[in-house]
Amino acid sequence: MTRRRMAPMPALVAVAALCLASADSVGAPADSQRAQFERNFRRTWGPRIEAALDGVTPLPVPEHPELPPDVKDGAFGYLVSLLDAGTYGRVTGTQFRQVLEKTGRSSRIPYETIAEVRRAPAGTAGEGWVRVAFSRPLDVPVPYSILGYHPGSLLSSQQVTAREWHARRSVISDPAGEVTGALEIEDLTLWAFVEGRVNVDIDGWIDALMGSGLDDTYMIGLAFFRMRGQAYAMALGYNRRGEPRSGALALADDEIRFPTPRELKAAARDLRGRLVRHLAEMGLPAWLPE
Repeated sequence: MTRRRMAPMPALVAVAALCLASADSVGAPADSQRAQFERNFRRTWGPRIEAALDGVTPLPVPEHPELPPDVKDGAFGYLVSLLDAGTYGRVTGTQFRQVLEKTGRSSRIPYETIAEVRRAPAGTAGEGWVRVAFSRPLDVPVPYSILGYHPGSLLSSQQVTAREWHARRSVISDPAGEVTGALEIEDLTLWAFVEGRVNVDIDGWIDALMGSGLDDTYMIGLAFFRMRGQAYAMALGYNRRGEPRSGALALADDEIRFPTPRELKAAARDLRGRLVRHLAEMGLPAWLPE
């Protein structure tokens, strides 16, 4: 199978984008329609995004950084600590390095490629904007293994912007009926990608070996949450055929959950649906890979 490059993906948000979720199809508008949707989005939302992100101030490097004990990776730990505290501002790749040095934590994330991360409130409680800017468009190996293999590449446009929603508690619905009883998650942060391209590229031989278990995936967003005492980062998107795909990174042991447990599949279905609805409210379809 010939390896085909997909549009880019930021390393910070790509590491969990590797596992099967469900298989409902969606359609993709033509390229001309896509360009029109994106122009309309920028016309409507661009000024308020830039005003919000331009207004944030640099955050100081903590003298004694306190990272969440349930997050092993240092870079993810610093990011989750900012989300947990509801902190807005601007941090740089240098700041990530300094936090890791102060805490003695390591990270598999290529944080040295981060130029800056900006997080700003959006004017409504629990909502915000996030922008990740890298020093260059990324094309780096997946830093996590699946069944002993590093299955492909993480790719990123140089800048990615997301709309953020946050909820302390949320109940997951499961229309597929795979989970009995209520499934509650805590400390939920949803990022819906509204600018930039966010993808993962699986090597052809692994794609052929694993079949539908691992696919090239076009990401529409990312979720951070805790469920049943465990912290997760979950990437959410679609493969080229329009079939939903997701991947869950267990942050306590810094490992991708593969195959995906039933409860995490239910969470992926629910959270992906929320992202699609949020994007639609802003006039953006959930695009498939080009």
